[in-house]
Amino acid sequence: MKGKACTILFALYLAAAPVSAQEPLLQQQTEGGITFISGGVGYDEREALKKVEGDYNLRLLFAARSGELVADVKVTIQDAKGKTILEAVAGGPRFFAKLAPGAYRITAVQNGTPMTRTVTISSKRPASQAFYWNVVHKDKPVE
Repeated sequence: MKGKACTILFALYLAAAPVSAQEPLLQQQTEGGITFISGGVGYDEREALKKVEGDYNLRLLFAARSGELVADVKVTIQDAKGKTILEAVAGGPRFFAKLAPGAYRITAVQNGTPMTRTVTISSKRPASQAFYWNVVHKDKPVE
């Protein structure tokens, strides 16, 4: 009986212990020297992005005109000379990147439909852009 009680107490201890080796909800990535993060599907991801958004000076949002949020958007960023500096797929409706000050051309493609915006990144404040498609085609809804 004593062994069984110890086993139960040990199991309760493990269940109550905080998980310190837990992976962050969203992982920032770096490609071609550009650091970015994307997500925003569900409450937890939105809250995680709010905590780090100040670290990024480009903030993009993807949605339908109906207000429905969109994921799996192909994002291409070109510098002022037209050189592609980043190609990525946004895992959620929000996409943040760290860019050097300057002018950029951003193309977002949702289900084959491209939209392009030009932004200027300054050292004083972040640039934000929203991409709204008339019709959204996807297999599953984004929360």
